[in-house]
Amino acid sequence: MRSKDPVGEAIAALTEAALGTRTTGAGSPHEHRERVDFGEIACHVLTAVAANVGGVERLLSGRPGSWEADYVRQIVLSTAGDSAEDLLRWRTQFGALASELGTERRSTPGVVEDHVGRTRAESSRSTVRDVEGGSGEIVGPPM
Repeated sequence: MRSKDPVGEAIAALTEAALGTRTTGAGSPHEHRERVDFGEIACHVLTAVAANVGGVERLLSGRPGSWEADYVRQIVLSTAGDSAEDLLRWRTQFGALASELGTERRSTPGVVEDHVGRTRAESSRSTVRDVEGGSGEIVGPPM
């Protein structure tokens, strides 16, 4: 069931994340708590959402030429890399994209951890197809 206020829920979740702390230097004499790196969190979230919906251009298709879209595009490309294959590693959801594209998933992806311990869906089960304009579009797992 979809949320009645997904933007409000996203704001609440990101606010909670921004107020978080992390331990650095664990197990050493310099161990201490510090605020989280919210810039990293924001980039991670935007990149994962772009991957989940099928690519940065699909994410920004509502107003692709806006200044906001330009900044989001820069963030996603700087975080994931220029190729659609790189973006695949950031996918965390498969069901929504597969149902929108009319495909079904035949197997569950593995999970890998990135450099900060968060989990991301394994990219080897998805494919990339060239679309108009030379950009890549994530089209889901191979059948």
